[in-house]
Amino acid sequence: MIKPRLKQTDDLSILSSTYSSEWTAFSMRREWINLLFKHFALNLEQDYEIEVDKLIIADEEFFELNCNFISPNARYAFWKLFNKKAEAAEIEFGIRW
Repeated sequence: MIKPRLKQTDDLSILSSTYSSEWTAFSMRREWINLLFKHFALNLEQDYEIEVDKLIIADEEFFELNCNFISPNARYAFWKLFNKKAEAAEIEFGIRW
């Protein structure tokens, strides 16, 4: 697993992580959905999109989990994560540094 990371552009706010196992990526997808509701009361499809993409790098398969924050509430939650204002959530997501 690559440590979860936050990426932001003008249009996108994304939480992302890469796994060597498809099963692990989908397990973490379920965990992220639960954590986003627990810490920020965010709902799938209404506030964010989350997907697992298959990557092939140097003949090795990896699975990238991407969560795109789309609603104003979700973007505020992303801002809190990005700016280290949600310590408990950062710890549970594994992004506290």
